[in-house]
Amino acid sequence: MTKVQHIDEPIVTLTTAAMIAVKEFMDEPSTTGDGLRVGVRGGGCGGFEYVLGFSYGQDDDFLSVVGGLRVYVVRMSAMH
Repeated sequence: MTKVQHIDEPIVTLTTAAMIAVKEFMDEPSTTGDGLRVGVRGGGCGGFEYVLGFSYGQDDDFLSVVGGLRVYVVRMSAMH
């Protein structure tokens, strides 16, 4: 069983339009996972770029619910 840490205060905020779009993607039959997973990796002009995908969450992710949507944040990315 994956262990995620549920947090009350979201690390990531989403606009209403973004939540609607993510929920529409989540409804697609080809989408796997139960939420949006957000992380960062080295690259891009500012040194980091965001990585977005759909996931069930991984060990040590932070989990918050934003507008009824599960949002997982990679623990090592949370400080960025």
